[in-house]
Amino acid sequence: MITLDVIQGSDAWFKARSGIPTASCFDKIITSSGKASTQHIAYSNKLVAEYAMQKSSDDFRGKWMERGTEVEPEAREYYQFITDNEVEEVGLIYKDENRLVSCSPDCLTKDKGL
Repeated sequence: MITLDVIQGSDAWFKARSGIPTASCFDKIITSSGKASTQHIAYSNKLVAEYAMQKSSDDFRGKWMERGTEVEPEAREYYQFITDNEVEEVGLIYKDENRLVSCSPDCLTKDKGL
Protein backbone atom coordinates (compact mmCIF):
# COMPACT_ATOMS: atom_id res chain seq x y z
CA MET A 1 0.00 0.00 0.00
CA ILE A 2 1.38 3.39 -1.01
CA THR A 3 0.02 6.51 0.67
CA LEU A 4 0.35 9.94 -0.91
CA ASP A 5 0.37 13.00 1.30
CA VAL A 6 -1.77 15.23 -0.92
CA ILE A 7 -4.87 17.23 -0.06
CA GLN A 8 -8.01 15.60 -1.37
CA GLY A 9 -9.52 17.74 -4.10
CA SER A 10 -6.22 19.53 -4.85
CA ASP A 11 -4.61 19.66 -8.29
CA ALA A 12 -1.97 17.16 -7.10
CA TRP A 13 -4.70 14.77 -5.92
CA PHE A 14 -6.56 14.95 -9.25
CA LYS A 15 -3.32 14.39 -11.16
CA ALA A 16 -2.36 11.39 -8.98
CA ARG A 17 -5.67 9.65 -9.66
CA SER A 18 -6.04 10.51 -13.34
CA GLY A 19 -6.28 7.55 -15.67
CA ILE A 20 -6.70 4.91 -12.98
CA PRO A 21 -9.82 3.33 -11.47
CA THR A 22 -10.73 4.72 -8.06
CA ALA A 23 -12.79 3.06 -5.35
CA SER A 24 -15.58 5.61 -5.65
CA CYS A 25 -16.15 4.49 -9.25
CA PHE A 26 -15.78 0.71 -8.94
CA ASP A 27 -19.55 0.45 -9.44
CA LYS A 28 -18.89 1.65 -13.00
CA ILE A 29 -16.75 -1.45 -13.56
CA ILE A 30 -18.58 -4.25 -11.77
CA THR A 31 -21.95 -4.61 -10.05
CA SER A 32 -22.55 -6.00 -6.58
CA SER A 33 -23.68 -9.27 -8.22
CA GLY A 34 -20.30 -9.62 -9.98
CA LYS A 35 -21.51 -8.71 -13.47
CA ALA A 36 -19.91 -6.06 -15.65
CA SER A 37 -21.52 -2.67 -15.15
CA THR A 38 -23.38 -1.14 -18.08
CA GLN A 39 -21.07 1.86 -17.58
CA HIS A 40 -17.77 -0.03 -17.85
CA ILE A 41 -17.02 0.89 -21.48
CA ALA A 42 -17.70 4.61 -20.98
CA TYR A 43 -15.66 4.59 -17.75
CA SER A 44 -12.77 2.78 -19.47
CA ASN A 45 -12.82 5.35 -22.29
CA LYS A 46 -12.74 8.17 -19.72
CA LEU A 47 -9.72 6.62 -17.98
CA VAL A 48 -7.86 6.14 -21.28
CA ALA A 49 -8.48 9.79 -22.17
CA GLU A 50 -7.25 10.92 -18.74
CA TYR A 51 -4.14 8.76 -19.07
CA ALA A 52 -3.38 10.18 -22.52
CA MET A 53 -3.92 13.78 -21.38
CA GLN A 54 -2.33 13.22 -17.92
CA LYS A 55 -5.22 15.19 -16.49
CA SER A 56 -8.28 14.13 -14.56
CA SER A 57 -11.67 14.96 -15.99
CA ASP A 58 -13.27 14.22 -12.62
CA ASP A 59 -13.69 17.61 -10.99
CA PHE A 60 -17.36 17.31 -10.02
CA ARG A 61 -18.23 18.48 -6.49
CA GLY A 62 -21.89 18.21 -5.72
CA LYS A 63 -23.86 19.61 -2.81
CA TRP A 64 -23.51 16.48 -0.67
CA MET A 65 -19.80 16.15 -1.41
CA GLU A 66 -19.32 19.73 -0.21
CA ARG A 67 -21.38 18.96 2.91
CA GLY A 68 -19.27 15.87 3.61
CA THR A 69 -16.09 17.92 3.32
CA GLU A 70 -17.49 20.47 5.78
CA VAL A 71 -18.45 17.96 8.49
CA GLU A 72 -15.58 15.52 7.98
CA PRO A 73 -13.30 17.00 10.70
CA GLU A 74 -16.11 16.85 13.26
CA ALA A 75 -16.98 13.29 12.21
CA ARG A 76 -13.35 12.21 12.67
CA GLU A 77 -13.23 13.76 16.14
CA TYR A 78 -16.51 12.09 17.10
CA TYR A 79 -15.29 8.71 15.84
CA GLN A 80 -12.07 9.04 17.85
CA PHE A 81 -14.04 10.05 20.95
CA ILE A 82 -16.54 7.18 20.87
CA THR A 83 -14.04 4.46 19.83
CA ASP A 84 -10.87 5.69 21.54
CA ASN A 85 -9.07 4.99 18.23
CA GLU A 86 -6.63 7.43 16.72
CA VAL A 87 -6.99 8.24 13.05
CA GLU A 88 -4.63 9.46 10.37
CA GLU A 89 -5.75 11.63 7.47
CA VAL A 90 -4.49 10.53 4.08
CA GLY A 91 -4.79 12.01 0.62
CA LEU A 92 -4.67 9.02 -1.71
CA ILE A 93 -3.77 5.36 -1.38
CA TYR A 94 -2.55 3.12 -4.19
CA LYS A 95 -3.01 -0.62 -3.77
CA ASP A 96 0.66 -1.28 -4.55
CA GLU A 97 3.70 0.04 -6.40
CA ASN A 98 2.00 -0.58 -9.77
CA ARG A 99 -0.41 2.29 -8.98
CA LEU A 100 -3.21 0.74 -11.04
CA VAL A 101 -6.04 1.39 -8.57
CA SER A 102 -6.54 3.91 -5.79
CA CYS A 103 -8.86 5.14 -3.09
CA SER A 104 -9.19 8.28 -0.99
CA PRO A 105 -10.51 7.30 2.43
CA ASP A 106 -11.61 9.98 4.87
CA CYS A 107 -8.98 8.61 7.26
CA LEU A 108 -7.26 5.46 8.43
CA THR A 109 -7.46 3.99 11.91
CA LYS A 110 -3.98 3.84 13.44
CA ASP A 111 -2.70 0.44 14.49
CA LYS A 112 -2.59 0.11 18.27
CA GLY A 113 -0.24 -2.84 17.98
CA LEU A 114 -2.88 -5.34 19.02
